[in-house]
Amino acid sequence: MFQLVYASSATRPMTPSALEALLGTARSKNERLGVTGMLLYRDARFVQVLEGPQHTVRTLYDTIRADDRHTAVIPLRERLVDQREFPGWAMGFSDLDRARPETLPDGCGPFLNDKFAPEHFRKAPDRLHQTLLQFRSAAVQR
Repeated sequence: MFQLVYASSATRPMTPSALEALLGTARSKNERLGVTGMLLYRDARFVQVLEGPQHTVRTLYDTIRADDRHTAVIPLRERLVDQREFPGWAMGFSDLDRARPETLPDGCGPFLNDKFAPEHFRKAPDRLHQTLLQFRSAAVQR
């Protein structure tokens, strides 16, 4: 099983309805491809985890990089894992622009709110990974 985490910037701020449309498409495609993961959105930026067969994930990532809704697509972590960390989640999601701080998993708020930027996550990949797993554990999925 292969896991890829990346960050990107939206080419324009995403409205709630645009995010819902994006999620609907992503979830359908991921189910069809056997890909699971999670997506966080804040301040016109995305952080996403994709996991599945390596060739499938890399091909999907190439499609995402070519999508005109994204710019500055930056890989943060690529690794082989023994098993899926987001099983059953065709695409978990949290819109952090609309989340109340008390609804975030314990300890995630300061890490995510201070600097939701790729360079911040790149400096602390283990902390990012831990935060993503906290979202999974808290079942923050809409």
